[in-house]
Amino acid sequence: MYEKFERVLVDKVDKLFEDGRARAIAALNAEHLNKFLILEAPGIKFRYSATDDELVGILKVLACDALITYALFHFDKPSGFPELPISFDACKDMKDKRDPRAQLVGCFGYSQLLARWDENHPAFRLFCRGLLADKRTPKRLREDPELQQMFPPKRLEGLVEGSYWTTPDMLKGWINLVARIDASVRQPIDSVLMVAQARRLGLT
Repeated sequence: MYEKFERVLVDKVDKLFEDGRARAIAALNAEHLNKFLILEAPGIKFRYSATDDELVGILKVLACDALITYALFHFDKPSGFPELPISFDACKDMKDKRDPRAQLVGCFGYSQLLARWDENHPAFRLFCRGLLADKRTPKRLREDPELQQMFPPKRLEGLVEGSYWTTPDMLKGWINLVARIDASVRQPIDSVLMVAQARRLGLT
């Protein structure tokens, strides 16, 4: 059952990417040209150049991993907690809410995002216990009696300032991904258009 779900998800994400890229290339003939042909990955909203095949391959995997994490969280989250955000803006919005439950989910979503939805990331309950045990966590969360009962504080190795969990390798991977995205979206206009034109002529 899980394998079938994963296959459908992968196919759906692949189609979303390809449809978006096709529309972007077609826009080269439009009156209002988005000169860099910059798109957003489905769900996670990481930006990329429509002509950057290598980065598209990377982001497809991340988008699938994010959606799988979202689905698993949906079925495992405690009652009364919101759904998992999987983009930067959605995580920030969740963290900024007044509801302490939403704040915890926002922190967890942000941590998962920085870990690139790695399966080794601590589960939600373990993560929350770590947050409530960390002196850097805002006092209103640490001292919330309901949260303390749900998530008895327990130190979590790898939790860092900023309320997210990481390892040195994960942090390095995140930095590399950000640099790769930055390189893609800052391509010169001539380079992007030349690649797109070459594609239309069947030269690439």
